[in-house]
Amino acid sequence: MLDRLQNSVRGVDAGRVHVVQGLGGVGKTSVAVSLAHRFQRETDQVWWIGAQDASRFMGGLTALARQLGVPDAEITGGQLVDQLWRRLSALTDPWLLVVDNADDARLLDGPGQLARGTGLIRPHRSPGGLVLVTSRDGQPGTWGAHAVLHRLTPLGDEHGADVLLGLAGPTAGSREEAAELARRLGGLPLALNTVGRYLEAVGHRPARFRDAGETATFAEFRASLDDGGAFPHAGTATALAGIWRMSLDLLTERGHRCVRPLLEVLANFADAPVPLILADPAVLGEDEAFAGVSGAEIWNTLQALAGLGLVDLAAASGVDTVALHPLVRDAHGSPGRYALNARLLDKAAESDEAGMPEDVERWPLWSALTPHAVHILTFEGDSDDNGLFLDSSSAADLVARSLHAQGQLSQARTLLEELVRQLGSVLGDDHSRTLVSRNNLASVLEDQGHLDQARALYEDILTTRRGTFGENHPDTLIVRHNLAGVLTGQGHFDQARTIYEDILTTRRGTLGENHPTTLSTRNNLAGLLHEQGHFDQARTIYEDILTTQRNTLGENHPTTLTIRHNLACVLHDQGHHDLAAVEMAAVLSARRRVLGPEHPYTLSTQGWLDTFNAPRAEP
Repeated sequence: MLDRLQNSVRGVDAGRVHVVQGLGGVGKTSVAVSLAHRFQRETDQVWWIGAQDASRFMGGLTALARQLGVPDAEITGGQLVDQLWRRLSALTDPWLLVVDNADDARLLDGPGQLARGTGLIRPHRSPGGLVLVTSRDGQPGTWGAHAVLHRLTPLGDEHGADVLLGLAGPTAGSREEAAELARRLGGLPLALNTVGRYLEAVGHRPARFRDAGETATFAEFRASLDDGGAFPHAGTATALAGIWRMSLDLLTERGHRCVRPLLEVLANFADAPVPLILADPAVLGEDEAFAGVSGAEIWNTLQALAGLGLVDLAAASGVDTVALHPLVRDAHGSPGRYALNARLLDKAAESDEAGMPEDVERWPLWSALTPHAVHILTFEGDSDDNGLFLDSSSAADLVARSLHAQGQLSQARTLLEELVRQLGSVLGDDHSRTLVSRNNLASVLEDQGHLDQARALYEDILTTRRGTFGENHPDTLIVRHNLAGVLTGQGHFDQARTIYEDILTTRRGTLGENHPTTLSTRNNLAGLLHEQGHFDQARTIYEDILTTQRNTLGENHPTTLTIRHNLACVLHDQGHHDLAAVEMAAVLSARRRVLGPEHPYTLSTQGWLDTFNAPRAEP
């Protein structure tokens, strides 16, 4: 960055205003100081003006104007700015003007407008001059087309480790531990410097003179952050709190009245990019802290926070997100807002935008929601309101369904096991909400191959469903259908077939031949017939279902691909080896494209295709 700034004097950006922008404490002023040192090697014309407030800034401009020879009469007569920039543009020798801490860029407007080049800071025509402004405000609209923005980002883990080791020394821990702490501190130079010096001070003090709670190593400090969410040393907390407070005060002065509660809500989610669907203005508006705040105001506040480097607005895989610096998140989390965060998560998970968890096109959004659903469950003990708990647990269950559909079986199982534990504790094992999650857990166990565990769960759920709803209630039928699948996997074909045929009769009568759940039962029945060697019957059912699914879902929908996969297996067992191999290869190509190469279904298709293509023994 220093090289780019120094070379800009002779490059295409010569004469433009250069702005080094970034989060408070990221090192903007340090860059300006280093650049000033470079310029001082070849010129005495290096000037530094602080822009923290209007009086300091105008005092600096006035002093510079006098140094450049602007007469007092012109300074007091309202010509200070015009004369100052006229004289700066006329200089031929190298010079540098630093305007530091211009976080409130309105101070740079004066009677004109900064963004239009008519403010107190302007472009110039000097062949050797450079104007450098440091600011947390990185919104291009603030500075105008004549400005060049240089974003200063936090340090990477290894460079952060260099800082910590350089200050605290090797006695504080290994490089790996320093890198982990640097990552936890978000690579923010101010935090790295403050923490490193703190550990240095504690480390040089004999252990007997250390107070309780003082940490002396990288690992201990990181653990204290993870346990408490705040710095264990008052000096560190004070230094960093001042950074955030100044930024938020500035935004409040600019009219962003919901900036603090919005930051608290965002900080209450997981330490991961927060999908903007979780900042729903309608849901936020139900909270008194956001009373009367419009969606436009919330969006403008997010942009303003991004402009000051407190958050990053980005899009990944089509999902718009806002990410907080880890230390900003630590400083502004407010567990008291659990209810609002739970409602936001529930509304997002139930929204049309999120759609169904099994919908491939919505998987990026569900993946972005996943860490937040898991995180909200950690608030289990923060509220006695069962309604709020149900909000968060319902969203977590939907997320688990998405993980299952995406083939992430271990993650889905871990989440569902925790969810079932909490639901059982709060609502009881036989509550309808608990039964839904237990059924979903059994389904994951089945796909993992734990058939005995899955069967035991299904049978227990079925007993409750039968007692509550009866044999042919839709909720009971779902469990019976799932149980039949496990029985098929265990080789109890006759028992499973009886269940499927009974369910199929009921579903045909109430839902019709081509309802998705009816088709699901027909598909499973065809699979069972295939296992029993009734190839012709199985093929007939598959081909009939496939026609319907192609017409309703399309050729490459995951459900359609499942039918095509199953049909290819039957064709192979009927002796149509070449036809089966061609179809299975087409399914493999589609599944790689739709589900990804590592999805369990993709890998299953690959395995079957390898079997189809293996050399066959001579009869």
